[in-house]
Amino acid sequence: MKLFSKKYHKPGTIPGTLNAEGNPESEPLQIKLVSYNQQNISIEDDVQVSDIPNHLVEGEVAWINIEGHLDVDSLVQLGQIFKLHQLALEDVLNTGQRPKVDSYDEFVFMVMNLPKVQNELIEIGQISFFYNHQFLITVCQNQTDVFDKIMIRLNDSNTQLRMRSSDFLLYTLVDAIIDEGFPVLERYSQQIEEVEELILTETDNGTLEKIYILKRELIMLRHTMWPQRDLVNKLLRNESGFIKDKSLIYMRDCYDHTVQLIDLLESFRELTGSMLDTHLSSSNSRTNEVMRILTIISTIFIPLTFIVGVYGMNFNPTLGAFSMPELTSPYGYLIVWIVMIIITVSMVFFFRRKKWL
Repeated sequence: MKLFSKKYHKPGTIPGTLNAEGNPESEPLQIKLVSYNQQNISIEDDVQVSDIPNHLVEGEVAWINIEGHLDVDSLVQLGQIFKLHQLALEDVLNTGQRPKVDSYDEFVFMVMNLPKVQNELIEIGQISFFYNHQFLITVCQNQTDVFDKIMIRLNDSNTQLRMRSSDFLLYTLVDAIIDEGFPVLERYSQQIEEVEELILTETDNGTLEKIYILKRELIMLRHTMWPQRDLVNKLLRNESGFIKDKSLIYMRDCYDHTVQLIDLLESFRELTGSMLDTHLSSSNSRTNEVMRILTIISTIFIPLTFIVGVYGMNFNPTLGAFSMPELTSPYGYLIVWIVMIIITVSMVFFFRRKKWL
């Protein structure tokens, strides 16, 4: 699993300090401003931060979607335009934050994690929200298509998005981010099925490594999804009062989705734990099977080794009857082979009756 950004607040830094260091993983800045009501909609691409006030229309919902590297100067300017708190702006730059909701006097600040599958790897990006009745700002360090369908819906004048206020748009964006967890878990479901088949056919270290990787990534996803359930639960309590009762009903659906995701995640974690135990048991069983076969082979050769050992001793048969007279017999070699074959067949038959073979 990979994080979009691993830049955190440095120890000893004064709270509210904006770090001027750039993020090499971030993409070029793109700002899209959507202003709409039921009758009209205006979508402006590649807007400069300084030009945002010129595009705001009184009586219309303003959604500013920012993707890519937002430098400190632009962030400070954005904070001055919308009167955003320094602590909230700091959390936008210091990505890798735990999902949370912070209520301020003039707005609500939120941080959500967006899991995505990129190049067969799970990447978790941070999306920050600034929300009140007049505006909704979303900030993501990397470009994402998670909001594309919402943009398409906004172009339909008959959709609820155009008829409702900004809190319904907030619900729609939160729901879109939460639902991105389902295809990610579907990918893990397929991987778990593949590993289960490998456990039945292979017991090499590669299978064990795959199980440990699955278990580790599911634990990291759990650290992402559990706080988002708490986030939606806090929105439902509506301590800030910025969300209307009609939109709170829809937020319950988001909460149900987070619970469903967590249930699936916990089921997958239990499955990986069971797969690990099954793999170890299967490895032990195969080892015991090999040891059983080797023990039986060794047991068969014990009497044969004894016989050839006895007749491998050098005695003079002319000294007496007890000086191994078989050494002078013309059929001695043949008789020894017949005796060893009879012993081998008898032991194999005995092992089969005992169901050891």
